[in-house]
Amino acid sequence: MSTTLTSLRRSYNEHKGSLYFWDWDERRGYTIEQDQLVEDFESITNDSDEKIIQVTIYKTPLSTWQLTQAVLYHAFVVLETENWYYSLEISEKCVTMQRSKSKEDVRDSYPRERLRNVLRGDTPERIRRAKGKKTMSEVMKYIVDNEILDRNYEVLVDDGQNCQTFANSIFRHFTKL
Repeated sequence: MSTTLTSLRRSYNEHKGSLYFWDWDERRGYTIEQDQLVEDFESITNDSDEKIIQVTIYKTPLSTWQLTQAVLYHAFVVLETENWYYSLEISEKCVTMQRSKSKEDVRDSYPRERLRNVLRGDTPERIRRAKGKKTMSEVMKYIVDNEILDRNYEVLVDDGQNCQTFANSIFRHFTKL
């Protein structure tokens, strides 16, 4: 087990300090460094001031053999704006954001993959949903201001973050609760 955890940390640490942005409509990906996140996001999307209408947290099993998702699961968030759907998640690979006109793209798929792979399952289940607040530009500023891209990835949270803590922090900060 410790070999697996070490391998996961190494994979994440290779991409630490950056966000991978995948645009489904353009079928193109970008790696954005934290110090350029706000500016590059605005340049790539041209819609950074879009208001967030709704925020939903989804979960998927960590493996195909998992019997329950009561405690152990992969969590990610989907942000709906007037024109786009965005997903935002942290995994053993990196922090990833996707954008599409189709909610199914960002909810059911991972960049360049038809369905979410085994570590994410293939049938996302909604955990929570609430009305959104703020803008996509403010999401980027939140990520930079809280140094999210520089935090350690930890399967079991210690001094870092994992997919569940990350999704919940985005949900709390960008919903009207």
